[in-house]
Amino acid sequence: MLSDPLIAFLLTNAIGAVGGILLYRLKVPAGAMIGAMIAVMVFNILADSALYPDDIRKYVQIASGILIGSRIQRKDVGELRQVIVPSLLLLVGMFALNLSFAFLFTRFGNLDINTSLFAAAPGGMSDMALIAEDLGANTAQVAMLQLSRILFIISLFPLLFKWLAARGWRFVRPAGWKDAAAGGRFAGVAACATEPEPTYGEAIVESDSAQPRHPPFRLRSIAGSLKFQPESAGRLLLTIGVAVAGGLLLSQVGIPAGAMIGSMMATALLGVSTGKVFFPVRFRPVIQISVGAFLGARMTYDSLLSLRDLIVPAGIMLVGMLVASLGFGYLIHRITGLSLPTCFLACTPGGLAEMSLIAEELGCDAPKVAVMHTFRLIMVILLFPTLLRILSSMLT
Repeated sequence: MLSDPLIAFLLTNAIGAVGGILLYRLKVPAGAMIGAMIAVMVFNILADSALYPDDIRKYVQIASGILIGSRIQRKDVGELRQVIVPSLLLLVGMFALNLSFAFLFTRFGNLDINTSLFAAAPGGMSDMALIAEDLGANTAQVAMLQLSRILFIISLFPLLFKWLAARGWRFVRPAGWKDAAAGGRFAGVAACATEPEPTYGEAIVESDSAQPRHPPFRLRSIAGSLKFQPESAGRLLLTIGVAVAGGLLLSQVGIPAGAMIGSMMATALLGVSTGKVFFPVRFRPVIQISVGAFLGARMTYDSLLSLRDLIVPAGIMLVGMLVASLGFGYLIHRITGLSLPTCFLACTPGGLAEMSLIAEELGCDAPKVAVMHTFRLIMVILLFPTLLRILSSMLT
């Protein structure tokens, strides 16, 4: 184990970068994030030396918030109202799913009811583990099942959605479907995730609708050329400054995922009100590598061994999440008319940052995915502890 924290942190990021670049080059969906996570996880299990301080994580969340918030334009504000009703439906569905998982965990996984309720809750790993401790649940088991959920989702679901999109989402073709090649009304559904990865230009958004939203450029490296015009540099500094201020403000208030939510909201507000947002999407792989390295650093040899006792609950959770995500996603697609990939990602209970970045990676409507996950996360933290406390007292 490395004794110097700085060396450990730099080595963690270097190893994450190697793994992230490898899978990114292989064009694996969300490859930069998944590759970094796997590489750092293996390094940490073998050497127990991976380090990713929470203070650094806060700024990675802020960067992720900028990436998503900078895509929100004036015309998007009205469209975001579409997600209110589906978000409420999703919340009710997630609570029902939580109860179902908890019952199965206690029946087949030999977990107590308190641990089962919080392990199955669709919230953040650290948030649910801390709240569970107040009720006497097994905090380690809660944290590991929550972590397994995140690992399953960001490792398997992007590949699954890519595969389903390549098949034209045939398993859910509604009446009136026409193939994308024929220009049917559902052509855009498959296109969201089947088109080659877009190569965006310097800016994510421009206030002038006459300007192309994603001017093309040739991607030469994982970050691309980072040459800016003088005026662009000023807008970039303004964007970063506003985002950091918003992220730190909500983080200090104690709002769950406050750094990312505050950054996203501040960036979106700047873009909608002034149109001066500037943040190159070529930073996206770098941000994904950082997120993956953070997740990988949380996996140790002891935590890997403890997973043996959680194989059955984790398996139940994986199958249940897959069925529920596809089912909820298809229902919301039918209600709202949003594309299937966007709905599936919005209904997949992964982390806010991770699912938003995966939506961005697959070319889906990342702002709507981020808003729905933000609503889910905030409502889970606000409502679930009280509801689960009541249920726990009734069932024990």
